[in-house]
Amino acid sequence: MEIMFVAYIIVAVVLASLFTVSAAGKLRREKKQIETLDRVGVPAKMVPLLAACEIAGAVGLLGRVSQ
Repeated sequence: MEIMFVAYIIVAVVLASLFTVSAAGKLRREKKQIETLDRVGVPAKMVPLLAACEIAGAVGLLGRVSQ
């Protein structure tokens, strides 16, 4: 395996994990995340969409790893 591909796998797995944890917090409506989103002006009705985008990003990163 090329060293750059190994580095990509490591970064992709770490980022996908972070995206997944962040999305889970939004879907569970964790107080700290919702307060932060309110403070920066994200409407509450957009929170599930934001979580879905994070999940899609995680899937996309891991989809590239499997190729």
